[in-house]
Amino acid sequence: MGSLLDEIFELSKNASETMSSFIHKTPFTRSESISSIVGTEVLLKLENLQKTGSFKARGALNACIAAKKEGVKEVVAASAGNHAQGVAFAARMLGMRCTIFMPEFSYPNKIEATRNYGANVILAGETYDDANAYALEYARTRGVRMIHAFDDKHVVSGQGTIGFEILSETRGLDYLFVPVGGGGLISGIGTVFKKLSPETKIIGVQTNSYPAFAESFKQGRIIDLVRSYSIADGISVKKPGDLTFKIASEVVDDFVTVSDEEIMRAMFLLLERAKMVAEPAGAASLAAVLCNKVDFKQGRVGVVISGGNINPLLLARVITQSLRQEGRIVRLIVTIPDRSGSLRTVLECISRVKANIVDLIHLRNEPWIPPAMATVEIVVEVARGETLEELGRCIENKGFSYRIL
Repeated sequence: MGSLLDEIFELSKNASETMSSFIHKTPFTRSESISSIVGTEVLLKLENLQKTGSFKARGALNACIAAKKEGVKEVVAASAGNHAQGVAFAARMLGMRCTIFMPEFSYPNKIEATRNYGANVILAGETYDDANAYALEYARTRGVRMIHAFDDKHVVSGQGTIGFEILSETRGLDYLFVPVGGGGLISGIGTVFKKLSPETKIIGVQTNSYPAFAESFKQGRIIDLVRSYSIADGISVKKPGDLTFKIASEVVDDFVTVSDEEIMRAMFLLLERAKMVAEPAGAASLAAVLCNKVDFKQGRVGVVISGGNINPLLLARVITQSLRQEGRIVRLIVTIPDRSGSLRTVLECISRVKANIVDLIHLRNEPWIPPAMATVEIVVEVARGETLEELGRCIENKGFSYRIL
């Protein structure tokens, strides 16, 4: 195993030089607000600011550079979105032809972005694993080079350049949290850290819905789990790669899992406090830190925010649901007499507590509403929990009943 880690380390070191003119050296910065919330120093590696919007550009570019040196003129890959964009970007930079297989339910913005980089996009299968099977068959029958999303030494070493960047800016990290799907990112970064900063604990983060790598790590063998569903499509992988499992078994200290709800909280916090947009997979590592999945007490914690390619509709949903979970937006159902002035009375209560009306629907003709009554559905934005209590008292004092959804 030592020789494999040595090879990956040297390839990563070389990649840091050969790729420097193609990619961004992304910020590794302390977040004051998040550090305050967690109670220890938290530094964010912002790969959401990388070209193509994620770390995947690194591994894809390194693999394509290696392929071109061998005379390869066309590459194929499978991806739910970020690796797709990375390979398409790399192929365009290097003047290579490119075909990408993407799951049929990939987010439209990721499909369009991949096409915009010049790739021939083919939608096939429901999951990444399905699309990967199609890509492998395409590579076999056409005789073109397959650029695997994670189980490739050049891809892994390309991701490892992140480790060199972090360590060029700081030493003495106690923990580094890394999102994990197939394991290419954590294998590359982990290899570099174990060589140069072995005291740093490398923690992999998966979702509760796709914990294949975490379970494989625990059992010491590759586990293939039944597919499930998660908003974090970028790390929704059924099983680790053979190569990445071998490497991660040597360089990763532990794995933890997070829920979609915990990921949404991390995404919202990044957006509101750090002014950063992260996709669900990209924010999984921060979710683990915010939820104290590891008892790191006082220490210096690094967090890889691996990507920012999020569907706008999903982002809107994350914002709305997060505001509702925090009680900052609520939906009131108020039953009022169907007579002049009743609605105004309710609105006066809302105005009195200085709440803001986001939406309002006045219903009177639905079959479940008594003939003499009407129902008002009002979505309001409130600044604090006491405001909602005050609003409820005002409505009740006016003789109206209400409930909160």
